[in-house]
Amino acid sequence: MESKRQITSIVISKTILATEEPLLVISRDITLPFVPDEIVVSHVFYEAAGDTTLHPITSNLINSYDGIIQNVYSGVQYSQPMIFSNNKPIRGTYDFRFAEGLTTGIFTMSITFIKNN
Repeated sequence: MESKRQITSIVISKTILATEEPLLVISRDITLPFVPDEIVVSHVFYEAAGDTTLHPITSNLINSYDGIIQNVYSGVQYSQPMIFSNNKPIRGTYDFRFAEGLTTGIFTMSITFIKNN
């Protein structure tokens, strides 16, 4: 019997303008038609001239020991996927919080939801 996988990916991105306060939260509505077994976060990137702060990212989407999805540092792309186990439906608004506010620049990351049948 051939196994089937269900996969859905989203990209979360934000341009942070000079006129905005430092970005502390990105909220996204996410609803999936299946319960994923894994949530994979990859291609995390943040770029802001002059920002030398390490920014931990936490989210109510991910179940992790310390709540941290990834730490970002300006100008460094984190392509290595972070894989998190999941057993709950994904339906609702999820927050991606930055312990230190992101300043003028760009932020992006990919999230892939995988259901192994």
